[in-house]
Amino acid sequence: MDVEVLVSSLLRAQGFDVSADVLTVQSGKIVKVDFHPPNVLLYTELDADRGFAYNENFFVNPRCRHKGIGTRLLMAHEAICREMKLTVLINNNRNPAFWRRQGYRRLNPFWQMALARRLAVEFQGQSMYKRVW
Repeated sequence: MDVEVLVSSLLRAQGFDVSADVLTVQSGKIVKVDFHPPNVLLYTELDADRGFAYNENFFVNPRCRHKGIGTRLLMAHEAICREMKLTVLINNNRNPAFWRRQGYRRLNPFWQMALARRLAVEFQGQSMYKRVW
């Protein structure tokens, strides 16, 4: 599967303009997606070998919020993860109410510890997850 084609087509399906200057996909064992058009940012690491998407960073400029942009971006991200059969881990959680509304659940401390060792990722107290496939 060509991850760059998958990512760009699913972002386009949600109405985002995807060009070479706003989308960088670095392949390897862990695929890194850095999507940064004006006023929006999506950064994620997709680890197909272990079945997780993590180090999530979603951002919508405060002047552009409440217009559905964040929801569309999240829908595109979840579609990418669904196609790759990945569980999404939100470990940069500044807005737990938003994530709960989107169907994410709190990651208990035991699993935070286990996944931190397994993935070499540091989790915060309000980390959340969602299995999208």
